[in-house]
Amino acid sequence: MLNPTLLPLYLKSITAALAVGFFTISSAYMLRYSRGEKEAIRIVDRFVPLATIAFVATIILGIIYAETLNAFVNYNFVNAFGILIGAKAAYDFSWLFVIKLIMFAVQIAAIIAFLKMRKEVKSNRSGKFSKAIIAAGPASLIAVFAGEMLNSFSQYPYFVAKLADKNFVSSISEPLRTFLAVRLNLELSNPLATSPDLYLITILF
Repeated sequence: MLNPTLLPLYLKSITAALAVGFFTISSAYMLRYSRGEKEAIRIVDRFVPLATIAFVATIILGIIYAETLNAFVNYNFVNAFGILIGAKAAYDFSWLFVIKLIMFAVQIAAIIAFLKMRKEVKSNRSGKFSKAIIAAGPASLIAVFAGEMLNSFSQYPYFVAKLADKNFVSSISEPLRTFLAVRLNLELSNPLATSPDLYLITILF
């Protein structure tokens, strides 16, 4: 657990997964409501607030994760945001981040639409905001997919991080430098798979 990027990434992954689940359920039941199943709105009313909480948590943890990348794995950070931050990336995958931002905008629009819809009489909602909510589920799935691809591709061509760069390695403070050099040895099995701390966090969630 000495890897400073692990905890924000891990927690962000959990909240993002929850947001996807809640938004997808909301989208499905909003679609059913738009087709005349009036009782379906109760599910929408229940799950959109949960999706909103998970979505906001994902945004906050995403910012924290980006800052830890900038501080500790700058190679990944620059590849992920590239031209968007005016940086010269070795491999610029910032277009994936742009896709993610667009999908975030769709989810925000769904939350706003839901808040406006809640102001209407529950038994006589017009459904004019339904399209935004229906789109939120697919948008959340695309956002997570783009994020996972961005996280993986920003390491390119390295498997984990640019530990082959002497300047990058020397910029990592001890004892983190030694810890990462040992743990990221590709001849070893994935250390996360046997990390008791990771299982503990999973159980707590």
